[in-house]
Amino acid sequence: MRFVYFLIFTSLFVFVGCKSKKKTANNDVRPAPAWISTKPADPFYYHGIGVSPKYAYSANYDYKQVAKNNALNDLASEISVKVNASSLLSQVEVNRQFSESFVSNTQVTSTEDLEGFELVDTYETSTHYYVFYRLSKEEHERRKALKRERALAAAADFLSAAEDFRNKRDAYQAYILYIKSMEAIKSFWAEPLEYTYQGNRIFFGNHLISRIISFLNELQIQSPLRQIQVTRGKSIDDEQFEIFVTLQNIRQPSIPVRLSYSGGRLRNPNQKTNVSGAVLVDLGRVTSTAQRERITAAINVEAWTSEATQNQQIIALMNQLRLRPFVLDVVVQSPTFFFISDERAFGRSFSSAVLTDALKMELAKDQFQSTLSADNADFIVSIASDVEDAGFINRMSNVQLSFRIQITDRNNNVIYTRSVKNIRGIQTDEQSAARDAYNKAVRLIQRELYLEIRRSFIE
Repeated sequence: MRFVYFLIFTSLFVFVGCKSKKKTANNDVRPAPAWISTKPADPFYYHGIGVSPKYAYSANYDYKQVAKNNALNDLASEISVKVNASSLLSQVEVNRQFSESFVSNTQVTSTEDLEGFELVDTYETSTHYYVFYRLSKEEHERRKALKRERALAAAADFLSAAEDFRNKRDAYQAYILYIKSMEAIKSFWAEPLEYTYQGNRIFFGNHLISRIISFLNELQIQSPLRQIQVTRGKSIDDEQFEIFVTLQNIRQPSIPVRLSYSGGRLRNPNQKTNVSGAVLVDLGRVTSTAQRERITAAINVEAWTSEATQNQQIIALMNQLRLRPFVLDVVVQSPTFFFISDERAFGRSFSSAVLTDALKMELAKDQFQSTLSADNADFIVSIASDVEDAGFINRMSNVQLSFRIQITDRNNNVIYTRSVKNIRGIQTDEQSAARDAYNKAVRLIQRELYLEIRRSFIE
């Protein structure tokens, strides 16, 4: 009998259990918690809520990890970054774009450095997954303070090493270590950074940037010349234009220098000082039409910083510094030309040097000067021409003029050469026909050939 009662009881239990499971299966989604729609407000915690759809964007899509990352980003956004009035950033005249970029990048980076956060809750539906994290503000500040102290200790060591190299007049290594010090405290640029350094309580960031600025201003860019004289159309010996960098009157090698020239583009505008602490300015051929130009030299802070760090924010910050450039005046002189003329007609000297006079007039328009002494000339212009009889056309004298213009420098290098043949002249007699041919050659010089010559000197 007891066995019968046992079977009945067991059957009822199984029936009720199955019914209960069925009911639970129909209500497997619990009501959405309040934090789904309203983020909690708590003075003691930062909160982060993230959500991700469950459908896959790719084969490797992990919706739980995506939701977690979104929650941590949300949490990090609550940790505001403000530039303190006693911070390093406040001492540098940074533009608004850089300041906003720094704050944004610092917040993004903080998500990678977040520690001590805890999972509060998760919730999911058939289509979405939600996650809720929080971080104790007290714990966050404690961890941050430890990191700040470690960063300041490292930065102080780099700064001390930089000052040692500066005292040893090794500018290159000093700057590299200054930047290493900047890099050590990069996450805390916006903070005042009170720190005891060499027995003194200081705002470390302010002190560091002021030391860097004073160091860069202590570097001197110099030239043995107050101004240089160049000749339009001539190439310049770059050794005449030595510019060097010194620290406490000691020439400094390996310093990046940016050069510019108001009269055109330089062949090598970005250089590093050689073992003698100098850069050699190569102007190439001077083509400026102005009477004065300027060579400007400045420490290439961007290039130098890039040799110490790959961090673009540090490079951008240092590039905000405005250093006074070195300026060297360039006096541009007009070149002088000596003419050798051999203009003929029918093998005899022509009545006047028509082509020579025409070319002199065109040169004078560009302030190029002629000289009667070959020894004083920058360029030698040789003009040779002759007219030949070409018979008659309708009882008119027909002649042909051929000529050659060549320009060389003092070293006998050919700057320009052009030969022209068979310019026809037709008139009632040979002399008039020869004069007609020469007049046509003059117009050719004025309209075409001088433009070619001009380009050889000032274009």
